[in-house]
Amino acid sequence: HGLTGKVQLAANPAERELAELIGQASYYVCLSRHEGFGIAPIEAMSAGLTPVLSDIPPFRNLVEKSDMGVLVDTQQLEQAATQIADLHVQGEEAYAARRSAAQHFVQQYDWRHIADRYVQIYQDLVGGERVTRYV
Repeated sequence: HGLTGKVQLAANPAERELAELIGQASYYVCLSRHEGFGIAPIEAMSAGLTPVLSDIPPFRNLVEKSDMGVLVDTQQLEQAATQIADLHVQGEEAYAARRSAAQHFVQQYDWRHIADRYVQIYQDLVGGERVTRYV
């Protein structure tokens, strides 16, 4: 398939190796058939990777909300390859903009923001009384 030297497989990498591999990557590919929420693509986007995902509801929602990435119909892989190639040939400036936009988008999922939401829910449940947050 012409992928020799272009794709590297790393089975069960240690944390340090995984960080190095992510630092060398441009895309995160996940063609799952089922996902509950899809935290892995969000983690990948936090590293600046462009998501290439199967067209299932949680991934479709993420791509639509973030306005970035590629949804892959596994019955039309040539179309997906064309979409990825189109992203790739846009060059370094477009890649840097996508990387920054991805990292900015996923900040809403940062635990600091999520913790604040939980605190607000608890405050609402106890009638607006102050709830002390421990972080």
